[in-house]
Amino acid sequence: MPYIEKKDREKFDNKPEMFGLSCMTKEDLVFCLENVVLLYIDEDRTSLDFIKCSRPSSVGELNYFITKICHGYLMKLGMIKYQRINDIVGAISVVEKQINNDNIDVLGALECAKLEFYRRLVAVYEDVKIRENGDV
Repeated sequence: MPYIEKKDREKFDNKPEMFGLSCMTKEDLVFCLENVVLLYIDEDRTSLDFIKCSRPSSVGELNYFITKICHGYLMKLGMIKYQRINDIVGAISVVEKQINNDNIDVLGALECAKLEFYRRLVAVYEDVKIRENGDV
């Protein structure tokens, strides 16, 4: 999870409808992530029509926003399964490929969100599955 101050999270956290509730399919997840990135990149945009949110003003806030959307996607669909993990990693990768290499801060935020997601959630899930089913 990005380490932004709690007061800076308020503009995102007080809008529960924005995190994953619009993202019921992996295609929806890609759409949400693309639009959040566009909101950050395009300084003329101040909000997203479909979720009524504020523009992230730093890469830390962008990372936080991406992370919250991915967690919302998981929570909306319920139990963690490998397919859902794969959906999130794949969706972030799709968005990364669409970003111009000049936007290093955006690429970094996407990659760090993906790595943190893996470290905090996927690694734990894999350890549980190894105990349940044995290692490869």
